[in-house]
Order: sequence, then C-alpha cells, then structure tokens
Amino acid sequence: MTDRNRILIVASLFPPAQSAGVFRTLRFSRYLSRVGWDVTVLTVDEDFYEKTQAKDQRLKDKISCELAVVATRAVYPVESLSRMKQVLTLRRNNHSRNGANCDQETARTAHGGPTTIARLKDAITLPLMTPDRLVGWVPFAVRAGTAAVRRQSIDVLYSTGPPFSNHVVGLKLKRKTGLPWVADFRDPWVSADFRPIRRSNTWVGRRHQKLETLVAREADRLLFTTPEIRDDMLQRHPDLASQKCHVLYNGFDPEDYRHLQVCHDTPRHGRPLVMAHAGSFYGKRTVDPLLRAIGRLKSAGQLTASDIRLELIGAGVSGRTVEVQKAREYGIEELVEVTPPIDHQSCLERLAAADVLLLVQTEAPMCIPGKVFEYIALRKPVFTLCDRGATARFVREERLGWCVRPDDPEGLDNTLLELIHGFRAGEPLPVPSEEALARFDSREQTRELADLFSTLLSSTR
Repeated sequence: MTDRNRILIVASLFPPAQSAGVFRTLRFSRYLSRVGWDVTVLTVDEDFYEKTQAKDQRLKDKISCELAVVATRAVYPVESLSRMKQVLTLRRNNHSRNGANCDQETARTAHGGPTTIARLKDAITLPLMTPDRLVGWVPFAVRAGTAAVRRQSIDVLYSTGPPFSNHVVGLKLKRKTGLPWVADFRDPWVSADFRPIRRSNTWVGRRHQKLETLVAREADRLLFTTPEIRDDMLQRHPDLASQKCHVLYNGFDPEDYRHLQVCHDTPRHGRPLVMAHAGSFYGKRTVDPLLRAIGRLKSAGQLTASDIRLELIGAGVSGRTVEVQKAREYGIEELVEVTPPIDHQSCLERLAAADVLLLVQTEAPMCIPGKVFEYIALRKPVFTLCDRGATARFVREERLGWCVRPDDPEGLDNTLLELIHGFRAGEPLPVPSEEALARFDSREQTRELADLFSTLLSSTR
C-alpha cells in the first residue's frame, strides 16, 4: 500500500497534441511524480483528435514513465454537421443534374441573403461549440474519469483550461465523486479579449457565463497564470472568496535545455543581428508593426540586410501567407524568413542561436504568452511588441529587454535603431536574472502546486 497521494489531471490537450496549452500540464505531470504524487492524466486519444489538430510525436518523450494516461474517444458535433451538409449537397447536386427544379430553394436563399444565412449558421453551430469544440469529449471523459477515480483511489481532481470543456468535466467529476477540485485558468474564460460573444446577452453568452460561475463556485481552489486574470475573476464574482484564488505563473522545464547549445557570445562582426519569434500569428496578434518599421528604416537608408535578420519560426502555417506578402510589400523580403511549424525541440534550437527573441502580445491584455518563459530559460534579451496589460508589466518588472507600443511608429523605429547600433558597437545585451531563472523553473513551481494540493487535502479530510 502506497502513502503517496493521487491526482487526476483533466487535460484534453496532451502530447502528442502540438499546442501551447500542452506544456504547463506536461511540466506539472512530470514533476508532481517526483514530489510524492501519483499522476493520472485524462485526455483525448490521438486517434480522435480533430482533423486540424497538429501533432508532435517527439513530445511523447517528455512524458514521465511513472505517469498513467487514460485516453478516450471524442466527437466533434460541428465536424459531423459539416459532413452531413457535404452529403446532402452532393445528393442535391445529383438530383439537380437529373432534372430536378431547385429554383424555389435558390430563390429562398437569395431572398434570405448572406446575413440571414450567417445568422442561421451561428444559431446552429455555436451551441454545438459551447463552451468550445471539445464539448463532444465531455461525456466520454466523465465516464472514464469516474472509473479512474474509483480504480486508482484518486485524492484530488485538477482541470486546466482552455479548452474550458476540461472544467466542465472537472465540475461533473466533482459532483459525482465529492473529491477536492482545483480549476486552473491559463486564460480568461468569459473575459477573453477575442471572444466577445461570451459576454453577450445571447444563449451562447449566458451559457458561458453560467458555466464559469458554476466552476468558480464549486471548485475548491482556483489557479490563475497572471494576477490580472485572477483580479478580473474576483471583480466579476463578488461572492468569490479571495482566499481560494491563487496565482502560479507559467514557467519552463529545465530538462528541455539540458543538451541545448545556447549562443551568448557569438562574434558580431560582419553579420546581422538575428531576431527570432516562435509560433504563428492570428487575430489581432500581428507582427505587422515591426515589419512596417523595418521597411521604413530600410527605405530611409538607415538599415540593410547586413544589419538585421528577422526569423519567424512556425509562422508559415498552411494557407497563411500574410507575413510573406507584407515583407514583399515593404521591400524587406531579404531581411525576413518565414518558416513552417517545426517540432518543439527544433524550435528551441533555432531560438538558442538567435541574438534577440521577439514577443508579440497585441491583444489579450490579461495574459502573458507562455513562450516568454522559454525565452527566460534561454537567457536571451526580449524585444516585446505590446501596448498595455500583463505582458508589458511583466517584461518591465523582470527587466527582460525592450517593450514598445505597436501603435508608436517613431518609438518603434528609434528602439530598433538603438538595438542595432548597440549590437554593432558590442554593447552587452540585457539578459534575464538568475532569480527569474529560479522562480520560473517548473520544478520549483510544481513544489508550490503540490503544497497547494496538500493543504487542500488537509482541510477537507
């Protein structure tokens, strides 16, 4: 009989899923087993991933051999609806070719107009994606999770979101088992900057708000990755006890850097400064202000390809050519390299060879991108494109490098020139402190998390 405590982690995204949301769970699951916890992860079987879900099989090598994984099937209602639509369209087209008259249906569609069609589509699909696309995993996860709790005598439940369907699973398991439950918010839920419908007075908005309220009320502890996300939750839920809300930043896994050759004193003579960014751009998160600045300075004769090289690692996702087109439009294609997504370890190797690392946070003011902690682990200076919020605060507090507003072209131009001239003159570049390295080491963070679990267990027994 073991005296180790046992935890069930609810995380639909887990290796080999290639997603930024994977790494926090992966780090905690690896190191919890080293501080006295038996860990079981409840996740989606890779055979049942969405078609669009990228995989990185090398991430499996990072899973602790002491870890138990319960992987279940999942269904995706919107995908199923889309397949049904394709079948019906094919049948209709075949029927039309056989002489059937579709004029009446066409007229109705024309009369309805795109706005009506879009509204009808949203009315059908949005409820099928609430709280998110993983809603079809919930019943399978609850069934498998309940069995795992009984079979492995689980002591604590832990769910992490997004996807927020994970918290719905945690809520249902809490109600079924009565076990203490910690809900981890890596991002805001209802207050997500890029999901205004969640705050609306619509069926979908009210559903999100109700689910968040239930999770906030029934979870025994709430965990947040920034003080801003915590404070927003407390402000919107006045009855929520502040004592049950805790902040635990993201971090980095030192194992990922053990065999990495990190360049710090590369000779600068005769080569450009290399600035690198890891990951894709989407929504309002855009590198365009920096591309424009490089273009302006090149047009003014203030820099050339011998001064700076910008590497956008993983930005060349299938079907996206925005960054390549913008570089061509601004006449800087020879200064910018856009590469397709690569596995995590290869990406770290590319970052390790750069001089300065680029961080872009032009939306989601309550969030701090997880990649900045990898930048800290690499001991590289950070050039941040951000106007306000948690990221700007964090970069300045930790003295990681430069933080420039994307809507300040003059400031952006001057900061770039200052950086390049300093690099040319051999001036030392800022690097993260030893204290920051220790604080964001996931081994230390996992000990904090384990203490939270132990305290929670003691208070409920």
